Amino acid sequence: MRVALDVPAVSHDAALHARMLITLAAAYVRQNQFDKADELYQEAIAQQRGTSDPEALGIAHLGHGIVLAQQDRLDDAVAELSRARVDLESVGDGLGVAGVDVNLGDFELMRHRPAAALPIFGSALRQFDQLGAREGLAYALTRTALAQLELLDVSAALATTQRFWPPEAHTSNQRLRWTLTQMRARALLAVGRLDEADTLISRIRAESDPRKDATARAQADALAARIAMLRGDAASTAGFAAAALLP
Repeated sequence: MRVALDVPAVSHDAALHARMLITLAAAYVRQNQFDKADELYQEAIAQQRGTSDPEALGIAHLGHGIVLAQQDRLDDAVAELSRARVDLESVGDGLGVAGVDVNLGDFELMRHRPAAALPIFGSALRQFDQLGAREGLAYALTRTALAQLELLDVSAALATTQRFWPPEAHTSNQRLRWTLTQMRARALLAVGRLDEADTLISRIRAESDPRKDATARAQADALAARIAMLRGDAASTAGFAAAALLP
């Protein structure tokens, strides 16, 4: 990729060069190489300021904000996402704006402020719904349900999960399906429907991919430990908890 950036047609076109920097930065994010991604996003933002490409600038600010959040620099991350929202809104990129809002809501959850997160997620839900973006909508619903659970509004959380249930009706992405299944199980557990929650958790543990779904499986084991504890099964609680910690 760095070789492509040095091609004259690319290096002399600031807008194209910046977009390639963004692509490379996103690749580093997927590899958890956040320092490299941070450097490239900053370079892309600096280059985009001299072009008339607010969409790419917004994407760069969004990516940079996510990287900053991974580095526990939440105030800086919020500032970057606010800039991203302005840029993307200026070109009518509704999906981009909704994506920014989901991340802003997540930052509020990271700050342990679920009440502040809910209206932000609400804005994202409206955008995704209007645009018919079913996967974006489903994911934003999981974040909404999480905020409601943290506020102990368990009935509302369960009702929210019903909006993306069953998962196969809302996404063909198996990774996202497990995310939806796990959140539904959490809501069922919160209202005391242990057997139904246990059924979903067992499905994740039995059918998910050990490598691709390591996070989902660890979360399922953690939920299984909670169910075992509520049932007074100390041995199973310890076993599931140990399995959850292992990854």
